[in-house]
Amino acid sequence: MRLFFASFLSPEITEAYDAIVAGVVSDVPDTIRPVPSGTQHLTMVFLGDVADSDLPACMQVLECVRKIEPFGFTISQPRVLFSRRSPRLVCVDLASKGARVALVQERLHEEISDRLRNSIARPKPPHITLARFRKHASRDAARRVVESISQRDDPTRIRFERLVKVQLVKSTLTPKGPVYESVGEARLSGGVRS
Repeated sequence: MRLFFASFLSPEITEAYDAIVAGVVSDVPDTIRPVPSGTQHLTMVFLGDVADSDLPACMQVLECVRKIEPFGFTISQPRVLFSRRSPRLVCVDLASKGARVALVQERLHEEISDRLRNSIARPKPPHITLARFRKHASRDAARRVVESISQRDDPTRIRFERLVKVQLVKSTLTPKGPVYESVGEARLSGGVRS
């Protein structure tokens, strides 16, 4: 099974980004595929394919975040992320506390690396994927997506979110895109700062 550790966004934030992405889809049809509504998240650590027998060890890793104090962070305006010259994602970055989120990622990575036999890739800088570009999307299409985003979202607007729990998520790939199922979670409850 494909697993990853993540923190899902609050309903208020997901609704705001859903509206922006829906507008972009309307403005620039057949260019991007939005992530399913309500599934926008910060990926903490992507585990990839994990044996069913390793699920209990993955669940135990969640315990390491219980000692971390919940904290707020801000996220910024959506942007286009390129892979070489091709547009790949519409995503948002953390405007503040990215280093603190990275510490949570590192703690999870250390714990899971100690427990699993297979190598786990180091976490990527925290960001939230809102949509993926369709194959063969052009740079011109990406430019139109950027224009649509700028018309729908104030570039000076900063959105506030809180990291209060981390979930272990199972990802099932389907022809319509991934389906996410939370198989475990742990709330950040304080005691030790990350």
